[in-house]
Amino acid sequence: MRKLAPNSKMSKSFAAIALSSSVVLAPLGPVTNVTKAESLSKAETILANLSPAQRQALEKLSTNDQSGLFLDSNVNLESSSKVSVIVQFKNKPQKAAVLEAAVKGESLSNEQAKANVELDHSTFKKDLAANFKTKSEGSFKIKRQYKDAFNGVALEVPANKVKDLLKSDAVQAIYSDSTVKVEEPTSEAQPSKEAQGQGMAAERSYLNIDKLHDEGYTGKGVKVAVLDTGVDYNHPDIKDAFKGGYDFVDNDNDPMETTYADWIKAGKPGGSTGAASYVTEHGTHVSGMIVGQGKNNSNYATTGIAPDADLYVYRVLGPGGSGTTENIIAAIDQAVADGMDVMNLSLGANYNDPLFPEAIAINNAVLSGVTAVVAAGNSGNGMYTVGSPGGAALALTVGASDVPSQIPTMKGHLDTANSDMRLLAKNFSDDISTLLSNTYDIVNIPGIGQASNYNNLNVTGKVVLVARGTSTINDKILQAKLKGAAAILIYNNNPDEGYLPYYLGEGTDFIPSFNLTNADGLALQQKITSGNTKFSFSDLGQLSTKGDNLADFSSRGPTRVNYEIKPEITAPGVSVLSTVPGFIHSPNDPTNYQYAYERMSGTSMATPFTTGVATLLKQANPDLQPEDIKSILMNTADSLSQPYSVFEEGAGRINPYNAIHSTIEIKVKESTPTIINGEVEQINIDTGALSFGNKAYNGSDLSDTRTVTLLNRGEKTKTFNIQVNYQSNIRGSKVAVANGVTVQAPTSVTLKGVSQKKLNIALNIPKTADKGIYEGYVVFTNKDNPIETYRIPFGVHYVEQGFQSLNLSRQSISTDRNNLSAPLYSPYLTANFTLKSHMRYIYAVLTDATTGEDLGISNAFDGVAYNEGVQYNIQPFMGYYYPFTTDSSSPFDNKPVKAKEGHYKMKLIGYDDNDKAFTIAQDLFVDNTMPNQFDVQVQGEKPGNPFIEYKPEQKTIPITASINDKIVDQMKAIGLKADQSQNYIGYYYNSFYLTGKLSLDENGKAKDEIAMQPNLSVLNVRFAGVDQATNFNGMKQYLFVKEGTPYVYGQANVATRLNQVNAQVGDKITVTLTANNLAKLQKANYNFTTSTLDTNIVNIALNPEAKKLGGQLNVTTTNLSSTTVKSNVDVTFDGTQDVSGDIPMVDVTIKIPELNDVYNYSSFYSVNSTFTSVDNVVTKPLTAIVPINILSNTSSVIGYIHPESFNNADGTLKYIDYTKLGANVTVVDSKGKKYTGTMDSRGQFTIGGLPVTKDAFTVVTDIPGHFTTYGKFDTAYNTIDGFIYGYKLRLGTETVDTATAGDINKDNVIDINDALAIETYWGTNKRSADINFDGTVDAKDFAYVEKNYLLQSTAVDNAPKPAKKYKGKTLADIKIELGIQ
Repeated sequence: MRKLAPNSKMSKSFAAIALSSSVVLAPLGPVTNVTKAESLSKAETILANLSPAQRQALEKLSTNDQSGLFLDSNVNLESSSKVSVIVQFKNKPQKAAVLEAAVKGESLSNEQAKANVELDHSTFKKDLAANFKTKSEGSFKIKRQYKDAFNGVALEVPANKVKDLLKSDAVQAIYSDSTVKVEEPTSEAQPSKEAQGQGMAAERSYLNIDKLHDEGYTGKGVKVAVLDTGVDYNHPDIKDAFKGGYDFVDNDNDPMETTYADWIKAGKPGGSTGAASYVTEHGTHVSGMIVGQGKNNSNYATTGIAPDADLYVYRVLGPGGSGTTENIIAAIDQAVADGMDVMNLSLGANYNDPLFPEAIAINNAVLSGVTAVVAAGNSGNGMYTVGSPGGAALALTVGASDVPSQIPTMKGHLDTANSDMRLLAKNFSDDISTLLSNTYDIVNIPGIGQASNYNNLNVTGKVVLVARGTSTINDKILQAKLKGAAAILIYNNNPDEGYLPYYLGEGTDFIPSFNLTNADGLALQQKITSGNTKFSFSDLGQLSTKGDNLADFSSRGPTRVNYEIKPEITAPGVSVLSTVPGFIHSPNDPTNYQYAYERMSGTSMATPFTTGVATLLKQANPDLQPEDIKSILMNTADSLSQPYSVFEEGAGRINPYNAIHSTIEIKVKESTPTIINGEVEQINIDTGALSFGNKAYNGSDLSDTRTVTLLNRGEKTKTFNIQVNYQSNIRGSKVAVANGVTVQAPTSVTLKGVSQKKLNIALNIPKTADKGIYEGYVVFTNKDNPIETYRIPFGVHYVEQGFQSLNLSRQSISTDRNNLSAPLYSPYLTANFTLKSHMRYIYAVLTDATTGEDLGISNAFDGVAYNEGVQYNIQPFMGYYYPFTTDSSSPFDNKPVKAKEGHYKMKLIGYDDNDKAFTIAQDLFVDNTMPNQFDVQVQGEKPGNPFIEYKPEQKTIPITASINDKIVDQMKAIGLKADQSQNYIGYYYNSFYLTGKLSLDENGKAKDEIAMQPNLSVLNVRFAGVDQATNFNGMKQYLFVKEGTPYVYGQANVATRLNQVNAQVGDKITVTLTANNLAKLQKANYNFTTSTLDTNIVNIALNPEAKKLGGQLNVTTTNLSSTTVKSNVDVTFDGTQDVSGDIPMVDVTIKIPELNDVYNYSSFYSVNSTFTSVDNVVTKPLTAIVPINILSNTSSVIGYIHPESFNNADGTLKYIDYTKLGANVTVVDSKGKKYTGTMDSRGQFTIGGLPVTKDAFTVVTDIPGHFTTYGKFDTAYNTIDGFIYGYKLRLGTETVDTATAGDINKDNVIDINDALAIETYWGTNKRSADINFDGTVDAKDFAYVEKNYLLQSTAVDNAPKPAKKYKGKTLADIKIELGIQ
């Protein structure tokens, strides 16, 4: 038996208790896991046919929404607020359409394809204008037109007009204009002004770029587009290469970066330190990597990969490096129109979807002949982290790796502690060899080396020792420099990591800085603490890093939907030195480019490196198409320094020299999905990888074949041996040979000069193979020259489809929102699930377990976030569901319904990337009934009295407890694993917060001991009993005091429940104030305050026991207000007897009066006691009164009205005095009786005096100029032990609907008659026609009639048919007569 004590392991929230006590989330009963191929359920049938807009609406239900295809989940399609959208038209752009037709064997001329695009645009403009005939309908703005890489427009339009756009014959799809950001550098700390040698020297040297330059491959004549934050085209290394571009942020021809001057002009957002997060430099860094010409008069001048290429920069990302889908697509479109050969996109969204709008535009650009090189993203190192548009099938997607580097090393000495140190950073002017000839004082800096940590420390000329943590490495070094330190030693705070994984190089903000392990740092710290402070340096050396390591930050594949190998290639992207704008390091003189360089890391850097190489390849062979460039770069790539999955490194690290000089190209014929005419269709592509995609187990052996084309552009005949190299145990990949999985290819192939040959490579998977990833490389080796090798990565994702598991955290949940404030109540059901195969969409559906009917959706989840084989936690149910309807155009009701008590199935229905449905379910009970039994017994307790006295030697006091819930029997009856231990008895050990729970046996019983706290005057321990559904039975409180402690307790003369009284209207209760452990009392005073609204003091009398001891009573009452009474009670003893021990002293009789509102407890709950002894010693003993709960005999409701004309965009009410609105709110009971109440100035109504019943009520809101609303509710009561009593119910929007504006004549329809009423009362203050209550009937009121014209109220069954004309007069006629434009 454990002991209840303050040092027990305490649960701080109910959620933690719920999870820890539910049999470790093991399956609680029969789990239904079904793959549905035939006989679809109602829910599956409805969900399978959802339109994109309907899926978008469902995503709003999700608690962890992410952006998806079509519209962002935050778009409110009922709002008149404007939103930015991307509208895709039916026809493909000209070049892509012609190519597509050719692939299909169809004939389509360039002229006709162009005409089709133009027709889409003209049709849409005409249809768009038709939707905005009047000013009251709002306005629109076509922000961009796309015709080359994407056919459509960027549009700003009221959200409530978006659905209407789909009616145009030109429109196929609409997407949200999403936010896209630059792929930010990832290093923990970057120097403000630093470099390590000449710009990109290490990368160019390691990969033979300089050698290619010497051979004449410099990119001359090739046009390169950079889509980024802009460029500082004045940079000496860039200006001669820069040829033009466009700024899609500011819509001009000047693609300059966001400058320091721009920040000042904008009002210095972020304050004095805000410039760093506002200005941009990324595009200049990227541009320098591609076309840097090394012309700057600086030791750090940067020569890029293709210095003679023509640079065109399209600024698509503005301040802070953020931009929109609209601008990205516009720039891709413009790059195609401008005849670019290669485009670089070091940007993206962290969302793995190859069918994102930007990805579609990228695919079309490639089909139009532009090589698109895109960053994979910096969200690694998890699988499936590749972003968008990096997931575009036709993009060349790039991951990041490093190159070898040389890092200076030294040894440090302090007494007997010797440290191996690596240089971390140094100033441009530092000569670290001078450190060898001196001995320095060393100072340990407390904390983490922030400025405040140097207070009262003199470190001038000394070496400082600092721990890594929180602040950046840069700041630690800078603070040491500012304080005058000669050098800084920074040791790792992570003992498992070794050295810090950084090398910052040179910078103006640096001093000699060294990198130490955790062990060496702590050893030095210990020496300093013991008084050793003389530090010296020795053994200057150099450490060479190996290089060719995949960067940890580099995003991994595969892509969703098609499971293609992404990234296709890796390139240097770690600590790359390149150009930045002059204002970055010289804001006051942006023309100073001496130190206009920085070292950055990211796939953003690997991408321009690859773009540069692609540019050289295009120069070397201008006839190469994008698929050729991709394939050649992949064919010739080298392995990294250690094995990586093909879904991490693709074909490997780029080898520019081999790529340029290769005469061999190996292409794989693949098919991949893209959007054509608004539908997902497969297109054929050539690439450099064997992506066999996602293969589903079907009970049979599987096979798949790809056609591989080998091209020999050289004169010499070559024979290649072909070998399949399997990889296993890399990121979970399986052992192919052991599982019988094979990739079969010919053993050799001979290619004559200037020829091509096709061969087949087949994948075979036996049905017995383990599920998972199978991968490797097909390697082609020149028989006569084994150094010449080419390789093609292959990969397949073999899965068993469906869900693996679903575990609900509990088998029952309460939907009784009247208990929200009850201890331990939780309205949320949590669960975990695991997928066998990926699901694109996942829906939580509530099903009636008795009838099998699918009732509705309770939540929706974006499947992109969920990987197979990983357990995820979700909230599938929160008590409400959105009912299915029989209307296919509106398949689910937007108004949630609260689930009633009963037996249900909680289903998860998933749809995979091919829209195949899978289902898994568990039983769930909605239980709104409290446990039928709960009690706690403490050794020594007296009936109805919470006080327990304990002896000084008592360390603990035993307790027993029990709880029972009848629903357990129902669970057992259907085969669920259930017993009474699933209930909870929580305890609050001298705390307002829950501190633990008792351990229950299968019968719901518990034994334990409570630890006493003799240092406390009173130990307060409370116990709460709830069932698994978290229905609250009650709370029992105990007050533990040391034996002999004086205290007063007011005990009732009626039966108690858990030491509390439950009283009803009319009940009389006498509470006896008993003084305990008295010693020679002379006088006692009691005073208390009560409210006549809930409690009447009937009588205050001297208890007979006190009277026997010579007590005399004096009572004084004071009316503090019309409803508040203060009672002062004096009991004086005549001294004839010793007044000691336990004395019942005063009997207070109260009565619960008729109530004018719902009151939960009596105001007689607190008494102040003062005792005076015969020795005139005054004490104030602890005093407690039995809690008296009031079970009201009436109920009330409170809520807000929601007239449309007074609603803000967020659903809140505008600020007016609603008491003058003329609104009436009525509640009607089941017998037709009406109840009215009051309205306050904020629009909140209160209606009381409702009968206590389980029958339904109707709340009616009648607001001038609006539809009358009717809402049902049936929970205006509460229950205890089966007895129902009054409750004050708050009505929300689930009950009180928004009242649609425009119904002037209150006939439940908005038609010509309402317009006529506006005309009749035009210019007056007629209340019924002054919809917006501004004192005048005018065009603002008419706008509501026009907006909701011809609507019928759905709240009534007999709304008349709306009239469009009156005596030939139409709405348009009335507008003309009123002069409304």
